[in-house]
Amino acid sequence: MRDQESRHADPAPYSVAPPPPAGLRGVSRQYWERIAELLTARRVLTPLHLEALETLCHQWAVYCSCWEYLAADPERWITTSESGYESESGRARALGAAHKNLLRLWAHFGLTPHSEARLLPPRGPGTKGYDPAAELSAEAAEKTRHDEEHRPPK
Repeated sequence: MRDQESRHADPAPYSVAPPPPAGLRGVSRQYWERIAELLTARRVLTPLHLEALETLCHQWAVYCSCWEYLAADPERWITTSESGYESESGRARALGAAHKNLLRLWAHFGLTPHSEARLLPPRGPGTKGYDPAAELSAEAAEKTRHDEEHRPPK
């Protein structure tokens, strides 16, 4: 029973960034080191997230590789068939797919401006530590600051 309880418990966030997995090399390894530090500082990286973080790092490496290849020669974005039909190249499609995957994974980790707000602790009525007086005080201070900034000069 104890073993089953521990599997369902929320694992504590890392206090120190975990080392990258042995399989990560080059760009993906550098990305792990940078992102793991950020997520650890925010106290959101737990052992449950490591596989998703590894996938994020692999997608970053694919994205960077495709981008470098395409940026080296702008004509690589388009391929022309024998009949003269032009279409997006395979690398350009791979770049687009990697970008879509990155956006999805970044959102899961709160690494976009929109998704970052989801990782902040909840505030408002019904949450632990909510103080309506402090909220009203903060709103009044903000209004006063705004009024003072927009007051005409004397």
